[in-house]
Amino acid sequence: MAKKSLKVDRAKFEEIVQNLLASKPMKRENVKISKRKPEKLIPPQK
Repeated sequence: MAKKSLKVDRAKFEEIVQNLLASKPMKRENVKISKRKPEKLIPPQK
């Protein structure tokens, strides 16, 4: 499930990551954690 959602929302996920970096450049570690658990950043789209 996680793999599928990650593949489907890959573009959206990258966009959100860029937004996070732009709005909070100091919290780069958060982005690394988000990459491991994209479900936390992107809500499940069913």
